[in-house]
Order: sequence, then C-alpha cells, then structure tokens
Amino acid sequence: MSFRRTQKLAPPTLLAACLASLSAAAVARAEGVVLHAPLAPESVRIDGLLREWDAPLAELKYALKGEASRGDVAARALVSYDRDGLYVVAEVRDDKVVANADHVELVLGIPGGTTRSVLLYPGVPGKTAAEARLGKGGRVAGSEIVEAPLDGGGYSLEAKIPWTTFPEAKTVRIGLRGAVLVNDADAGNAIETTLGTAPSRSYADLPAISTEPELALGMGLLRQERIWDAPSYNLIADVAGDAMSERVMVYGRFLVVMGPTYRGGTEYFFRDMGSDARRGEVGKIDVRDVTADGKADILILRKDGGGSRLEVLSFASGEVPDELLSDGIAAHATTVSVSGGRGAARITLAGDGRSRAFELKGGKFVLVEDKGGGAPGPGPGPSIPKPPPGPAPRPAPPAAADLEAVYALYKKERSVSGPARFDVSANLAGDGKAERVVLHDRDLVAFGPGFREGHAYAAVTLNAFARAEDIRSVKASDVTGDGVAEVLVEGVMRSPLPAGLGEGEVVRSVLVVYRLGDPSWKRIFAAETARALPKGQVKGNLKFLPGGQIELSAGSAQGYNGGTYPFTQDQSANGGFEPLVLPWSGFGPLRYRFDGKEFVH
Repeated sequence: MSFRRTQKLAPPTLLAACLASLSAAAVARAEGVVLHAPLAPESVRIDGLLREWDAPLAELKYALKGEASRGDVAARALVSYDRDGLYVVAEVRDDKVVANADHVELVLGIPGGTTRSVLLYPGVPGKTAAEARLGKGGRVAGSEIVEAPLDGGGYSLEAKIPWTTFPEAKTVRIGLRGAVLVNDADAGNAIETTLGTAPSRSYADLPAISTEPELALGMGLLRQERIWDAPSYNLIADVAGDAMSERVMVYGRFLVVMGPTYRGGTEYFFRDMGSDARRGEVGKIDVRDVTADGKADILILRKDGGGSRLEVLSFASGEVPDELLSDGIAAHATTVSVSGGRGAARITLAGDGRSRAFELKGGKFVLVEDKGGGAPGPGPGPSIPKPPPGPAPRPAPPAAADLEAVYALYKKERSVSGPARFDVSANLAGDGKAERVVLHDRDLVAFGPGFREGHAYAAVTLNAFARAEDIRSVKASDVTGDGVAEVLVEGVMRSPLPAGLGEGEVVRSVLVVYRLGDPSWKRIFAAETARALPKGQVKGNLKFLPGGQIELSAGSAQGYNGGTYPFTQDQSANGGFEPLVLPWSGFGPLRYRFDGKEFVH
C-alpha cells in the first residue's frame, strides 16, 4: 500500500524525527526541511493551479541571500515524482515579479555527492511562456512548466522535470537529497533575496528528499521501533529487479532494503538480524556481486554468541531474499575476503588464527575448508554435501500448530504483541482451504496452508492511513468472481483544509481491495467513497456487480450543493484512488472490470 499524498502525515515533531533518521550521513548534518515527496497523482494537469496537490507545502524559511524577514517575498513548495520525472509545486508571494529574473530553483543531491540545479522561470501572461533551464543554461528538454497569478501578488507554479535531465537518475532514484529555493529580484535583474528549504546549495547541507518507500519506512518500522538515529550502514546498489539501484540500510537490529521499483516502489523489506549495530554487534555490511548473476548480493558479518556469523543474501530470484550462506566461527572474525571467477566464488572468514572457506556450489555456499581447529562456529557447521539423488520432496501441508508458529514469527519480526484488531478467515490462495487475515496496528497479514505451503506470511503496512484507528473495517469477499476471496479494507484519510477554506480537515472515506499473491499482497482497486468537511459531506455509491465488476455512481450531499462545494469533479484517479462521483456533476456511473490482475476502467 502506498503512502498517498492525501494523508495527514503525523505531528510535525514525530514526522521530523522519523524522516531525519533516513539521512544518508551517519550523523545528520543537514538542518533544513526534509522534503517528503509522495507519488504524484496518476493524472496531473500542469496548469499552474495547485488544486490537485493536497499534501502540505514546505515553508522556504532559510535565507541564503538577503533577509527572510524583509516581507516582500515568501514561498512554500512541494516535491513529488512518478516514473517519468520530478514535480515541483510552488506558491510564491511577491510584491513585484520581475520577468526573466525571479525564479524557483530545485537543487537535487545525488548519492555520492553530486548536485544538479534546475531553474524554473515563471512567464509573463500574454507575452512569454514559463521555462525550465539547467543551472548552467539551456532549456530542460521535455519539461513542462506553467505559472498562474496569485491574488495579492506573486504566482503559483507547477513544473515537471524528466528524470532524463539528471544522468545519474538512470539508475539512482532513491537516497536523494534536495532543496527548493526562490530567487527574488526587485530592482533590475539582480537577485536580492534567496529563500530555501535548506541553508545552502552544498550537498552536505541538503536534507533528504523522502520518496514513497522512505516515507513508509519512517512512519512504519522506524516509528514502531522508536528509532530516531541515522542508519549505521547506508549503501546504494542494484540488488533486485531491474537495473535501478536499491538502498540497503541497517537500523539497529534491522536490515532494510527499498528502491524506486522494488515492490512497486511503495514498500520496503526488513529483517531482524538478531544483532544490534548500535551496540557494535554488526561488523560489516557489503554489497557486491559474488554469484556473478548481474545483481549485487548482501554480505553481513555480525556477532553471534561468542563468535561471528557470516550471511550472504540474494534478491536475484524475487522480492524475498534467498539465504545463500549462514555460518561462522567460534572466534571474533576480523576479515571477510571474496575470490574466484565467474560462477566459482570463494568466501573466506578469518580471525584469531582460524579461518573457514566457502565455495558456491549449486546456488549455495558450502563449507570446503576449516583451519585452526576449535569448535565449529555458531549454528550449523556443514561438511561438503553430496549431490541429492533427485528433487527434494515437497513438504507436507503444515498442521494448525505450524500456522501458529508462522503467526508467532510475524509477531517476533515486527515486535508485535497482543490480539489482532481484525481477524477473518477466507480462501485467499485458491486451494479451497481458508487462510487467516489479521490486522495489527496498520499491518495487514495473511498466512495459511495454501500460501507458500504454510511456511510463510505476507504482510503489508497500510501507509495510506495515518493512524491505526483510521482503519474502520477488514472483510473478505470474492469480488472478482473467480472463486478466490479478496480482502476489503475500509478507512479514512485525513488532510488539512486547503488554504482559504478556514480551519479543520478534509476526511476522505476510502475502500481498498487487496489480493493475496506470491510473494506478497497486491492492491487491485481503490476508490474514494465519501468526503466530509466541517460544513457537510458528500457520499457516493459503490456496488459490486456480477461478473467481477465494480460501479461508482453519484450518491447524496449534506450541507453543500454544486455552487458551494469547494472541490471540482475529478475526471480520473486522484492519488491512486478512483474518484468520488459528485451528485451535481453529471459524471458517471463509472464501471470497472477485473482483467485478471486488477480492476480497469
């Protein structure tokens, strides 16, 4: 489940603490405003008007030039993104807009220390068009930018900057840093005031741009575990899926992997290693392609009891890592060396006069050499295995007690205790046997005899909902008509009222439909079903029709009519949620059918 822009994120201090812990530095140096960058709405109209953007805009409060207190310029900004590019949304209050001088600037920090700047110049209505330029001159190819005048002086601006503008973004779109600046000229073309979300353009001073999986981590695992420190290890490498690089981090006991396309670019993987880096129990984390399959593997050297354990994980086969090696020595290991050519890797673990060597055989590392005597390392110390006579037999379906063990494993790995808030049973895997679906906090969890033969669970954090109590119901029903049940989650998403509408919040009621796949949940439909404001509400109708169809149509309104309701009719999905059909819009009904993977219009 993705972290949607309509979400009221969290109290500012809590959010700041969570996002600060995502800093790329071991000790966060940047004092600026972390830019939380949710995914852009699926259909964005670049027209200079900010009505599509419900996420809060960050204040530009740092003076890089001039004085922030002068009062002739003030600005707020938002950064967003999709698979094609970055969006910059800004609202600039200015008593005098100087053409071809006043501009908004995006400074992007790429992991490794590179910075790139894009200058966004508003146009002059009826005379010149807005333009995006590179920091050293030249128009940004493929960019879109439009400004609109603001009542009282100044302008609002929307811009889309293709990822191709930044050479490094071909493979690296996570672990980014950045700031938005506004440059103001009052007399002639000389810039007199520069305000920004960071105190300088230097890479070291740029705070994080937290993308969707990073936001999910900050408000998920880090919040639940109350981890406010920066990661002890923070690496960028291509470990999974396509050619995009992932971010590999260690927070305390937890190994975390995320990326712009890994798990749809909305979720993250974590694993409790059993050793805490904050206490010096993790001696080494490395990413390198030791199996010669074109993907980096993750090597972990950590303390385990009185000795050291070496683990090698590979994501080459999917979203859940394969454990290629987990072994060690009953001594304090000081070195890990990798040698050997393609497909013949050899890893040696050494320390205190002892060493153990492992070679890649049949896709796993096996022990081939043990020097120095003494007891074997923590855990199993295997000898060279003989080739099996044939395929290993498939395990028998587990008993009920084994399923309880899977449930207990989830609780241990997520540090969860107590009963589930929702607990339902349904045939989700298609084998005629019921799986169990539970909700703990915002984790939707499934396990059962038909899912991975009863030996694993699937969990997804419902990050669209800011609080666990915002999830109102979890039910199971076959809405696709294929004989397998889906899970229906109903809840509310909260956001502040847009500027000009007074105090209070917008409360959106939504329905999200999940389907259990292998290895994880897949969201196949989501829609807004009602919207409540301080002065009233609007409700829509949602019906499940035979043949795997869903219909959205107009419902009723209370306290508003077509002339007083402050929002327009969305023509397509907004932030990943199909639109609420307004009673006076003449829009709809909308029909969606299941195509075998998801509901399509």
